Amino acid sequence: PTRIPPLTRCFTGSVTWNRLGELATDIFELGAHRDSPSLLPPFILESRRRLFAASYQLDKSIATFLGRPPRISRRHSDCRLPLDISDVDLAGHTHILEAARRSLDSNGWNTKKVYQQTSWIRLRFIISTFREEILELSLQKPSPNRTEQLR
Repeated sequence: PTRIPPLTRCFTGSVTWNRLGELATDIFELGAHRDSPSLLPPFILESRRRLFAASYQLDKSIATFLGRPPRISRRHSDCRLPLDISDVDLAGHTHILEAARRSLDSNGWNTKKVYQQTSWIRLRFIISTFREEILELSLQKPSPNRTEQLR
């Protein structure tokens, strides 16, 4: 019999799939898939957005690797992208956070041409939205209009 390396076994087994299901359940249970009312402090609101964006991306990566449907669908969420501000600005005083917000463009990207952790979270999230569309098409039954859908 062919022996599967331990690392490969970890990602192809049901353990990873079950953990991903637990993550998706927690995201929905916490309501992190919904953009919260502005009653929350900015630090908490942005942290929730970062949590959702990172979880969404992880879901698409594992679903792609395992060839299974994603567990967290963009269709069932309205959480916005986190703002492209540094952790230091986010955790700082209110006036520091407001100054960081004012330095963003209309799409929430920083204009300082600095790549920070949130920049990558945002980028991976955007790429994952395309990955979700591709996964949905690849996991459907073949149809005559598949070429048109891919375009």
